[in-house]
Amino acid sequence: MRRVLPLSASPRSDGSFPTRRPRRPCRYAGRWRACGRPVTRGQSSPTSRHPPATSRVGSMNGPISSQTLAAVLRFHLRSAWYDVGRAVRTSDSRTWGGRLGPVDVAGHQLILRSPRLGDAAQWREVRLREQAHIERWWTTSPLSWAERHTDVQWVSYVLEARRQARAKRALPLVIELDGQLAGQCNLEGIDPVAGIGEMGIWMDSTWARQRVATVAAGLVVDHAVTELGLHRITAPICEGNIAAAWGARRLGMLREGVMEGFLNVGGARQNHHLWAITANRIPPGGLASAMLEAASRVHRRQPASVSPVSRRRPQVTPADANGAIRVVIQNGEYWLCNHGDAAMLEVTIRRLRERWPDARIGVLTSAPNLLRAVEPGAEPISDRGTGDWPVTGVTARLAQRVGARVVGPAAIGRLTAMDLLGQYSGRLDQALRRVVGVGLPRRQVVPQDVPAALRNASLVLAMGGGYFADVDPEQAHRTLDLLEHAGDRGIPAVMVGQGLGPLEDATLVARAARVLPQLDFIALREGLQGPELLSRLGVAVERTSVTGDDAVELGYEARQEQVGSDLGVCLRIADYSPVATQTKETVGRVVRRIAGEVGAGLVPLIISEYRSEDRRATLPLVEGFANIVPPPGRYVTPRGVAARVSRCRVLVTGAYHLGVFALSQGIPVVGLTSSRYYDGKFLGLRDMFGGGVHLVRLDEPDLDERISSAIHGAWSEATDVRRLLRERALAQIDTSKQGFERVFDIVETRHLVGGADGHPASVGRRARVGETNETPAATDDSVAVATRQPC
Repeated sequence: MRRVLPLSASPRSDGSFPTRRPRRPCRYAGRWRACGRPVTRGQSSPTSRHPPATSRVGSMNGPISSQTLAAVLRFHLRSAWYDVGRAVRTSDSRTWGGRLGPVDVAGHQLILRSPRLGDAAQWREVRLREQAHIERWWTTSPLSWAERHTDVQWVSYVLEARRQARAKRALPLVIELDGQLAGQCNLEGIDPVAGIGEMGIWMDSTWARQRVATVAAGLVVDHAVTELGLHRITAPICEGNIAAAWGARRLGMLREGVMEGFLNVGGARQNHHLWAITANRIPPGGLASAMLEAASRVHRRQPASVSPVSRRRPQVTPADANGAIRVVIQNGEYWLCNHGDAAMLEVTIRRLRERWPDARIGVLTSAPNLLRAVEPGAEPISDRGTGDWPVTGVTARLAQRVGARVVGPAAIGRLTAMDLLGQYSGRLDQALRRVVGVGLPRRQVVPQDVPAALRNASLVLAMGGGYFADVDPEQAHRTLDLLEHAGDRGIPAVMVGQGLGPLEDATLVARAARVLPQLDFIALREGLQGPELLSRLGVAVERTSVTGDDAVELGYEARQEQVGSDLGVCLRIADYSPVATQTKETVGRVVRRIAGEVGAGLVPLIISEYRSEDRRATLPLVEGFANIVPPPGRYVTPRGVAARVSRCRVLVTGAYHLGVFALSQGIPVVGLTSSRYYDGKFLGLRDMFGGGVHLVRLDEPDLDERISSAIHGAWSEATDVRRLLRERALAQIDTSKQGFERVFDIVETRHLVGGADGHPASVGRRARVGETNETPAATDDSVAVATRQPC
């Protein structure tokens, strides 16, 4: 670069300037630089084209020629002027940022290109119009929103972005739809050596629900991986930015953690979730092609006569008059007699209540008053009659006050009597019809597969359980009815903590293959048979996640620091878990003998109180033993059961959720099974916890020896596996919470973004990555991932 003497240089005492080394003549300042000879003010250099100056325009220890000043200014401004001229004149094919596309998205041409100075007017118009949607997620500035969107700000941004791009530190791009500026998608903080970059994007809400943002982001990620050689793309998303979070998840990004106080956004330091995607997670055809295919399916489902700005959801009321969210929970056990199901219900309600303190949470049940006693934060929705939201009266308040120990016997006694009456009345009715030709007069009570509470539900959640299998087809079909009806009404429908299979019934399989692929999200409690079954049923892998059992959290909270000294025992005998009388006697004889050998007490444990099935099977096993811990009451809480488990060193159980409680606390388990149904349950547990489960089939020979060997092996490894099991429990708790976060995103996107505030919402059903022919659950309107750009 050519240099001139600084304007502050001082002349010598004789009026001449210091001699410089010989250089070629400079046409800009020939009077001052001439082959190293001193030049006196007012004299011409031999190589100068300019005569001596006669006018004085300032003082620098002497007169300054106006022509000289103009030459100096031209020299200093030439670089900036050249940059501006080049930015204005250069075509897209030669710009520094490049060009991605064009591609067709829902009938519109999408192009990603370098920003131009001429974009200032459109950029300002869109950003000012979208202020309410973008500003709260954008980095804070002392300037007002209008002051941040002037021509000067845009020119400054373009020139700085150009310098960053030429240095290969950024890839700034403008999203152009049908020739109009619709947003920006930037890749910043590029480190070619580390192979990383950070993506930020914002979109005009006019193009909401067209999948433009995800397609644009897919193009950028594909370009970053294939052309720039990057391996990892991150996106910091502010907490509460639901649309951006859903866009990241739809793109295939994973949420890796929370960065506390990461950026000053919306006027205050905000936590940001770090989302990321790596090159190995990109599908073979690229992200952009996958997003384009999803966008085309969404477009085919939408009426051609409806413009992207005017789309609205059908008349679905997702909340009550006060705007509170309403959740309908499909409970796996309507009588509320299973402590394992009660534990999952307690954790589910707690998580929902923590997220939505004012939500109405309804639980389908046959024992309304018992539900009010055990879960005061939930409202009972009767499985008989209309199934509408209840009105809280004196009975409800009394049930909450007196508790399950008082309400339970009456509620369960009533259900048992009705069940027995139904059986015997049916026999008597048939006998009377045979003898006298007239049956018993009776009022028919038909269970409601589709309760009226769904009319204004914000979410239908099928809670965890093992009912989605051949062993309980009635409950499985009832659940499918509920989920299908929710889908038809455009209500978010999810399943959490599910244990699936074995499932071979042809009718049930066909029904599941029609309904399950339409659900928004399915969380599984094990990863051995559930994912494979869902794949056969046609459920996209992007809609599923293996999260573990939700009851793990409650079991982990009951852990004790010291290792227990007792031997816990429970035997399940039911039509889905048949056990012969001789086998039952063998199990009792072995556990009593080993407990005596190791000097342990026997702890009878009960999970299912349905018709006292666990009590009838378990209590005889410990009869006659000297050191027996008294059995729990019938209406003990799930926490009480988990606390009893904590005193054990080893648990021998035929009940699945007792195994969950034990493993969550670091206690090894001997699983007793006599069916494929329980084989899958205990093998899934062993896989989720990485060990700690010794499986014993009760229908195989040498049962005495095999049970003894399993108990001794678990007893000896109790201290060694304790830490591993607890670490696995913590990992499952975290994964389960992430699954619920996904559920929250689904509901809030639909309820808050898609309906409550008047934003464009979905028509009919939902869609996500790899979706079937539904409309998206999350909106792309004004997607804003905060970046550190000043504009």
